[in-house]
Amino acid sequence: MSRERKALRSSGNSGSLEGDDVAVLGSGDLQLGVADLLDGSADTVSAAVKLGTPALSAKGTAYKTITLTWKSVACSDGYELYRSKSKNGIYSLIKTFDKSTLSYKNTGVVTGSRYYYKIRAFKNYGDEKGFGAFSTVVSGKAVPPAPSAKAKSASYNSVKISWKAINGADGYVIYRSSSKNGAFSRLKAVGKDELSYVDGGLTCGKAYYYKVKAYTLAEGKKISGPFSAAKGAKPVLGAAQGFKASAGEGSVSLSWAKTAGASGYRVYRAASKGGTYKLISDQTKRSFIDAQLKTGKTYYYKVRAYRVVEKKNVFGAYSAVKNAKVK
Repeated sequence: MSRERKALRSSGNSGSLEGDDVAVLGSGDLQLGVADLLDGSADTVSAAVKLGTPALSAKGTAYKTITLTWKSVACSDGYELYRSKSKNGIYSLIKTFDKSTLSYKNTGVVTGSRYYYKIRAFKNYGDEKGFGAFSTVVSGKAVPPAPSAKAKSASYNSVKISWKAINGADGYVIYRSSSKNGAFSRLKAVGKDELSYVDGGLTCGKAYYYKVKAYTLAEGKKISGPFSAAKGAKPVLGAAQGFKASAGEGSVSLSWAKTAGASGYRVYRAASKGGTYKLISDQTKRSFIDAQLKTGKTYYYKVRAYRVVEKKNVFGAYSAVKNAKVK
């Protein structure tokens, strides 16, 4: 059976083609050029669709995993993903996907090694495939992901940093800075089973910022992942504990436990629990007698510790409110 090759021409963005015995196709990008017509066997043939190029991205998401994602291509039936160990090396097909799949986790890769990827869309034409152009080559390296960290005051001169375990990590490194966007210095490296660290010897009331990253050992090398988000905390005094109020004749006796790091204590009084509290004492002792009070009246109290830092008072949290009815 002889073949007759006939040139086709586009009628515009609508996607229709003009030419003898050529069908009008639907909307979409079309590959213009030459179509094959079979003499006497068919009245119409399909023109090949010109497929777009997928936008591909790669990111190490675990210590042995690189995650690939790409944008969908109109009119495609699927995608072919290729990989190489060098940008200009030989690329091998690692997976074929249907058109609904737009991501893939390439597991089992060597931690710390960089891999290169490219992808192309295809469309089925019976038993054959038509391919679009390959995407731009992208690369990824499998490293431990960033830990989820947090920081909080542990005492008047220390901060506790903690984080969640990272699968495959052999340890963690903690960094510290005096500002969120400042330079971070390496503070401490800990083993894989340690998920917190207390940073001591700090200045009460001053803000400190921390980042943590995980690392894994591969072929004798330490492979580090990205930093966690920076987390800030201030070392502060704890709330006064063991606060008690005992009524006497015309007076109320107050006492409380020692607060570590405190330079002194301030005592406050109000006529109601939710009322306005006024300062009635500033002292270094851990007890106070509030005298010359009205018999039968109930008074409310709270206390807080403070520490003098660079000639300024840095206050801790208030104690729980206590009350007493004067005898």
